[in-house]
Amino acid sequence: MSETQKKRRSGAVGMGILSCLLLAGALRIWGMNYGVPHPTVRPDEERVVGRAHDILATLDLNPVAYTYPGLMIYLNALVLAVYAWIGQLLGYYDGLFDFLFAVAVTRPGLHYLICRALTVALGVGTVGATFLLAREGYGSQTVGLVAAFCLATNYLHVRDSHFATVDVGTTFFVTMSLLYAVKASSRHRWRDYLLAGFFAGAAAAAKYNAGLVILGAGAACISGLVQGRKQNIVMGKSSPLPRFLVAVAVMGIGFALLSPYSLVHFEAAVRELAGVRRILNQGEERGLWVHLGVTFPAGFGWPLYLAAMVGIVRSAWLRRPTDLVLLAFVIPFFLLVADVRMVFPRYVLPLVPILSVLAAELVVSFLPSGRRVAVAVATIVLIGPGFRKSAQFDRLLARQDTRLLASEWVSENLPRRTAVLICPGYGAPAINADRRRPPAFQPQEIPCSLRAVLGAEADYLITHEHPVLRSSPPLPEDLAEFLEERAEVLARFDPFPSDFQGNAYYYRADAFYLPFSGLDSVERGGPKITIWKLARDEGRS
Repeated sequence: MSETQKKRRSGAVGMGILSCLLLAGALRIWGMNYGVPHPTVRPDEERVVGRAHDILATLDLNPVAYTYPGLMIYLNALVLAVYAWIGQLLGYYDGLFDFLFAVAVTRPGLHYLICRALTVALGVGTVGATFLLAREGYGSQTVGLVAAFCLATNYLHVRDSHFATVDVGTTFFVTMSLLYAVKASSRHRWRDYLLAGFFAGAAAAAKYNAGLVILGAGAACISGLVQGRKQNIVMGKSSPLPRFLVAVAVMGIGFALLSPYSLVHFEAAVRELAGVRRILNQGEERGLWVHLGVTFPAGFGWPLYLAAMVGIVRSAWLRRPTDLVLLAFVIPFFLLVADVRMVFPRYVLPLVPILSVLAAELVVSFLPSGRRVAVAVATIVLIGPGFRKSAQFDRLLARQDTRLLASEWVSENLPRRTAVLICPGYGAPAINADRRRPPAFQPQEIPCSLRAVLGAEADYLITHEHPVLRSSPPLPEDLAEFLEERAEVLARFDPFPSDFQGNAYYYRADAFYLPFSGLDSVERGGPKITIWKLARDEGRS
């Protein structure tokens, strides 16, 4: 290949990866303001963002709760601090207090948007890391580009890249650790082992179970030892074993530095994790079958899913050094998340970049060499379903959630200074959301039961229901009958169209009010919310 051809090829690859990153960013930015300023529109987001805000306000680095390690909380606090600092330089804020006041009063939900921007950046960064992982592992820029496009449009990854939870950041650190483990498997340099260990520590500091990614560096070490033995090489000081052991030590040090309170309060962290484990084992479904039957086919689209599954089998058969590194993490991590009975789709997110790489390598290996048209067509077939579903999802995110609609209706239509009863839970709208004015209403959370409603002194009741999600169960039969007979419906906000067929799939335990599949069967996010005017009579006391 001539120098001119090399430059043209390099330029084409550069344009390809730039286009891929721009596409990834667009799919993750569109709809990223979903639900703001409702504080719990995406469960777990309030834990991360809320604590990051508190750290910035108090400078107390203790995360307080240890269900998650500290790294993602600290990164979000850092992003908030940088935003506040830039705001001061530009004259928007006189000091940190002004920024905190804006978040609390004048621009509620701003801190959620800032932290979501960090998630978007980490999601797009993972696309770039996936390109490097595939190119390094299989020696092909074509494989890298196809893998990057597969991740850029992957609905499962796009879905969670909109929110400030820990999973997308964890996936980034996992991918980076595997990138350097793959490099170590071919060169066995100290630098690669050390970086694989550092990013494994960061992955564990983002989410404990992601620490399994250090097994990738272990596989690189074993591969080197076996290769040396086959070739009768006396490795001596060049043996990869000491380098892997140091990588494990670096992982531990990295975890300690990036999530120190998980070790300082080790017993509390163990107790919280044991409690989480008990909860995850109390469900009715088996994660293995739900992920294989729903999460992967709906999240990837069938072409990419089948290619990824065949790619796993092919990698296990060929057992190349890169294959061993990737499978050393994929298999144990999947078995870990597949063992639970309370299923959440985001739990398998760290596997998505690796499966994209294996699918891309499989498809490219069977295409004619140098046939760009064939590669383009194959890529479109792989990413088409994921792109379509990601766009559908983003379109729904861009619409107002029923909780926001209900909150606005209350603020504009109910008499001021009245008591409003609210059935509690993630599906409840936020009342008195405009903090620039004194509280207009007197909200009171009560158990969603007839006895509680009859015993309360209020003229209005807000209920929320969902046909699937446990967080918004149907109203008790006696309460539903009472409201039907003795109360007036003032307003109702229903995410389902009148001809709803019930073909949307929700994870029952995940209080996220948008379906995972069947997106065209809903008009917006949120539960069905009804605002009732209660009758004043002797029956209520």
